[in-house]
Amino acid sequence: MITWAQIVFLLKGTHKDFEVIEKNDTGTPLPAKIKTGDLLMRKVHASGVYHVGVYCGKFVIEFTAPEKPTLFDQITSFSSTSESGTVNMKSLKNFIINKPYRVLRLRVAIPVNFSVLTDKAMDYDEKYHPLANNCLHFALKLLELGTRSLPRSLPKESAEEINMDDLEECAALTQ
Repeated sequence: MITWAQIVFLLKGTHKDFEVIEKNDTGTPLPAKIKTGDLLMRKVHASGVYHVGVYCGKFVIEFTAPEKPTLFDQITSFSSTSESGTVNMKSLKNFIINKPYRVLRLRVAIPVNFSVLTDKAMDYDEKYHPLANNCLHFALKLLELGTRSLPRSLPKESAEEINMDDLEECAALTQ
């Protein structure tokens, strides 16, 4: 399940385990300081929520939800059961698609076997779920970072990091 720290991460694009290397509010030019293993976070629509991929040298690997043909299908998928997701490799340009983005780097070294993990990730067959197994979960697994379960209440430090508009936006996405 998604944690409060992950909710803040997806809304704000910052996390204590990562250093922000580059911020871009226009989507151009492409990142100049990006390295293998960096998280690439681009804004999704005007919502302010970030989509996450991991830079793998020349490409970005991502885990995406199934394509939804109608707005109704998109909205109901947030409360539905898990569905098959898709793992893709995209160029930086095709991942960013002229949207605001951030490049974040782990404060510790990436796994030594990162290229092996990336190859295995292309065969990832777990179901996509917006709260239990999304693009951020996939990226953190690829970097061998564990996740914790969702707490029963919002931790004080998380409440101070996000405002009510952010929480309402997140709640709207999950209904």
